[in-house]
This record gives sequence, C-alpha cells and structure tokens, in this order.
Amino acid sequence: MPDQKAARAARLRAVAAFVPPGRTVADIGTDHGQLAILLVASGKSPSVIATDLRPGPLEAARANVVRHGLLDRIELRLGDGLSPLRPGEVDVVVVAGLGAERIVAMLKAAGEKRATYPLWVFQPQTPARPLRAFGYGAGMELWAEDVVRAGGRSYEIVAFRRGDGRAPYAGLPVPPEVAFWLGPHLLRRPTEAFCAHWRRELARWERLAAALRSAPSAAGRVKGESLAARIARLQAALRVCGGIDAVFGP
Repeated sequence: MPDQKAARAARLRAVAAFVPPGRTVADIGTDHGQLAILLVASGKSPSVIATDLRPGPLEAARANVVRHGLLDRIELRLGDGLSPLRPGEVDVVVVAGLGAERIVAMLKAAGEKRATYPLWVFQPQTPARPLRAFGYGAGMELWAEDVVRAGGRSYEIVAFRRGDGRAPYAGLPVPPEVAFWLGPHLLRRPTEAFCAHWRRELARWERLAAALRSAPSAAGRVKGESLAARIARLQAALRVCGGIDAVFGP
C-alpha cells in the first residue's frame, strides 16, 4: 500500500506539472480529491472544481478536502463527464486515470461546450493514441506531452489547447496515424522515459505477435500479422525521426 500511494503521488505530481500556474481547474473523476488538493495546497491553482460520477468517492474526496481545510477553494460536484461544469467555467480541464477511449467519448458528448475551455490535460490509463487522433480533427492542438514512470508502470500525459489540431504533426517525416501512437513532440525530442517505454512496449508486442502468428485459429494469425505490421511501422517512424538508437541502442 505505501508503494501504491507513493506511485499515485508521483503520477499526480507529473499531471499537476502540466497545469499552468494561476489557472482555475476542473478535476474530472477526482476519486479521492488528491489532485485537486495538490493543485490548491501547492499554490498552483486558486480554485478547483472536483467532480466524480460516484457518490462514494466524492464523499471520500470531501472528507480529504475538509481535513486539509480547503473546502472554500475546492468545490465538489456529482456528475458524469463535463455535465457538472458550466461552459467556460474553468481555465483547465484535467482528466487523470480514465481510459483514453472513455475520455474521447466524454469529449464527443460535450459537443460545442468543449470549445469553451482553453486547456486540457489528460493522463489516460490506456495508450493516448485515441486522444491524439481525436484532437487532430477536433480543433484541439497538442501542445505538450510526456511519458512518466511511477510504480513500475509508464503513463502518458498529453495536454491540448484550442487551436489547429494538425499543427503539431506538420513537417514530421511520418504519417499522423503513426505519430498518434508515439506523439509528435516526443518523436522530435525523445526523452529517456519515452525511449524506455517504447523499448518495453515493442518487446511486449513482439512476444504477443509471435504467439498470435503461431495460433491455431486463422483469426489469431491475422491479429498477429496486424500487430507485426504495426510494430514495423512504429520502428520505421523511430528510425526516420532519429530515435531508433535511443530506443534500441546503436
């Protein structure tokens, strides 16, 4: 349990680092309110609206907020997705700990309301590819991204702002569909955590592809070939962008 708490704290600190100072924030799916408390207690944000779909976690968050004496600056609301928020009510919307596809569904459900919030920070529990792909066509410009390691797991953090969703991909020597997996900014400036993440991920995929290609069913073999093709595309992208040596060694 202490290790899990330390990993969660490290992950949330990494998310908080993407929030510009002095901005009001909505923490969607706040769970126990730890991110909201971190943002306000550290002075990073003047106020946070913390929401959750479930009454139990929201009450746990309320108890934590009260214990830290921050109930005057952290407002707790029950509701699904962006429904508890009024249009333009906050500067930054943060969603941490949900699956990427679920976050995309939330963004789609928000419709025109989505454009009233200037900044977004997402830390999905699954690969961020669907979020990059959605932003590309939805007027959400990916302005920052990172890979962080906490508790033996890698997490992607992606931050968007209102703007041209296609701009970050301009000039890349690889198709956007490939960059959605790897991240356009990280392809240009690969970090140590990014390289380590893709070493592990591609090795895992290669083992899975080999197993699937030996599967008794035709469907399994087709999946194996598809995964092998994806691996080849990503390896080619890393090679073209100069990151292949950093990921795999010279």
